[in-house]
Amino acid sequence: MFRNPFDNDNVTITKKVKEWTTSHFTLSINDIVLVSEVNCVEPNCPDYETEIIIVKSQGTRHYYKIRKPLTYLRKWDIDSLIR
Repeated sequence: MFRNPFDNDNVTITKKVKEWTTSHFTLSINDIVLVSEVNCVEPNCPDYETEIIIVKSQGTRHYYKIRKPLTYLRKWDIDSLIR
């Protein structure tokens, strides 16, 4: 997904989602959190959903999908993810 750096709302919520994810999973400074909004093609899915990928410093990856557009995500959505 293209993220417009001039869209303050998008930049702000992406930053918050990364912070919430880092806190929820107790990630280290060397771990990477990637957040993107993608088109959802599955039945009964909203037009967009949010994908969160965690790349741990040792190379393992964890993939999470939340069936909400990025702008609708809140901390409790991240808190509901399985650790």
